[in-house]
Amino acid sequence: MVFAFCLQVNGQAFGQGKITIKADNVYITENKNVIKFVGNVLVLHGAYSMNADLMEVFYYEGQKKIKEIKSYDNVKFFGEDFNAAGDEGIYRPGKEFITIQKNVILNSGASVASGDKFTYNIKTKTTNLISNSKADNDDIDSRVIIIIDEEDIGNFEENKN
Repeated sequence: MVFAFCLQVNGQAFGQGKITIKADNVYITENKNVIKFVGNVLVLHGAYSMNADLMEVFYYEGQKKIKEIKSYDNVKFFGEDFNAAGDEGIYRPGKEFITIQKNVILNSGASVASGDKFTYNIKTKTTNLISNSKADNDDIDSRVIIIIDEEDIGNFEENKN
């Protein structure tokens, strides 16, 4: 039997208001300002969601305000216009900034991109995909790779106006 834990947290995650976090298990350590969520972790807030095997929610000392959320293993972020996946993720609510790194895959419609580090500014809706650009093997191309579907370009142009 799987136990699902649901917690309403007041904070500014993925925008304004409350977020819901669900997981198989939760571990709270007093005086550490951290809550650890383990197994099938799901964060829901407005138009955004994030999944991972493990998440740690850190709070500012003496406050109920979220400092950052760190995600590990099978990290997936679902935005309004794209999805991103990787091995690790960090969300800092005060900066409205998300970072996903290591083995990153970014999907937008039928277009796909891959790289080492993905950043997304929620406020400005600015996306960056970065490569370490140094491969251990000369036969491996470690640059950012993007496969663009022409229909996605048309949709981008329509949304720009």
